[in-house]
Amino acid sequence: MILVEHSLAGTFPYRTTRTTGESTILFQGEPDRLSFVTLSPPLGEAATAFTAVSLDCDGRGLALRQQPLPNEPAPDAQPPVAVSPAVGAVRFRYRASEPNAWKEAWDTTREEGLPRAVEITMVPGAAGRSSGSRILTVPIRTTAR
Repeated sequence: MILVEHSLAGTFPYRTTRTTGESTILFQGEPDRLSFVTLSPPLGEAATAFTAVSLDCDGRGLALRQQPLPNEPAPDAQPPVAVSPAVGAVRFRYRASEPNAWKEAWDTTREEGLPRAVEITMVPGAAGRSSGSRILTVPIRTTAR
């Protein structure tokens, strides 16, 4: 989980132009999946300035996918570079700027900028050693909006 925390803490408001011609930040947060761009790649490619990362549970455990940028961003289409069978399910929540305001999803086409933090709840999988869920809250330190 240190890889996930380190990468998520390095989230960067990387902008791209979508097919609509509108500039948007590459960050898509859903309750069970998260895609973001980081300055801190989880594995390898330390010389790469920006890396797109995707996290979700794929039936084998928590799957981490990454893709160096500026390629056409599609980290969800990449094969996992790491899978943690200790995690059977994952749930994400996103902290808005209002006090104590957590959202179940974060879409930068509707939200202004990045969330203030991401909460990750991990439920142990078949290879998990504990019976309880683990909650990790990672602040997003970027000030760009």
